[in-house]
Amino acid sequence: MLTRAEPDLNAHARGEPVVPELRIEATDAASLVALLEGPVCSLAQLRHALHAHRLMGAESFTELLSMARLVGVERYGYQIETVHRVLRTLRGRALLSDEVGLGKTIEALMVLLEYQMRGMAKRVLVLAPPALVPQWVGELAAKASIAARTTEREGDSVWRGDGVVVASLATARMQRHAAAVQAEPWDLVIVDEAHRVKRRGSSSWKLVDGLRSRFLLLLTATPIETDLEELYQLVTLLKPGQFATPAAFRRRFVDPASPTSPKNREALRELLGEVMVRNTRAACGLKLPPRYVSTVVVDPHEGERALYTAAMEAVRSVTDPRARRTAGLLLLEAGSSPAAVCGTLDKLGSEPWSAAIRNAARVDETRKGRALI
Repeated sequence: MLTRAEPDLNAHARGEPVVPELRIEATDAASLVALLEGPVCSLAQLRHALHAHRLMGAESFTELLSMARLVGVERYGYQIETVHRVLRTLRGRALLSDEVGLGKTIEALMVLLEYQMRGMAKRVLVLAPPALVPQWVGELAAKASIAARTTEREGDSVWRGDGVVVASLATARMQRHAAAVQAEPWDLVIVDEAHRVKRRGSSSWKLVDGLRSRFLLLLTATPIETDLEELYQLVTLLKPGQFATPAAFRRRFVDPASPTSPKNREALRELLGEVMVRNTRAACGLKLPPRYVSTVVVDPHEGERALYTAAMEAVRSVTDPRARRTAGLLLLEAGSSPAAVCGTLDKLGSEPWSAAIRNAARVDETRKGRALI
């Protein structure tokens, strides 16, 4: 009888793929001789032999099976190398931080297919911003012939059963869904735009941290936006303890005078190499079409100018760092449109420094739409 033995547990520590060993077991010598020297084997024996062969190569990932499955995808060497590294070295838990336009989604899709085709990912959860949910559903169907399930189609029952589920992070973290999502065992979880879960203690971070999943991919081109501790929180989701404690991480790597510029760069790069892949256009030699930029000057009307002025004064008056970031966000939104400011004001509440902005925006708080009047 062909059986799968326990893998070499030391292989993982050596950075080698964990390949299960096959053993031939027989109840007596006569059975062993019959298996090796007997006549043409039966279909059942052939089926067992083929199954044993699949088991032997399931986690070696020497050959990427997804290449034959993908449709309409231009394959780049750096993407294939990334997938190999995620599967063989990072053990399916990785922060994919390629620069914008290099195809993090395709890399994640290839990893998904590799695990799925080997029977290692029967239950997959993809979390994305609401606007990207239809895109993910379309990409899975068009490029991999995978029919994904969504909350819009199946409601609360979507979390149960095998297959691929695509949901918005905002939906999954809702009180009515979060417990059900975290209660289910997932083989693979993919979080797109993962910088949205970088704040420890937020409902998004807690949701991902509480998921039960063997494999986890975090996709973001901007793992660091305001300070290095954001990177710490993302890596902690993938590999708790990689950076020791928050205090130890700050002492070793964070420069208080420059929160985004790390100390001990080589040591940080080495630790990140165990969980993170970042491809750049320069390193990949990828030539993108030229961009042509033009500036169009538009004069704001009186209401827009008053709103922008109020937001600018708020930024100047606030000293608390957290409040200052929020005021800065309102200033950016004021430069876009008054409507963009209203949604943030609704979530903000009645901060003293925001009163002038609220008055300038003249939000109608009796209407759900919250429009400038």
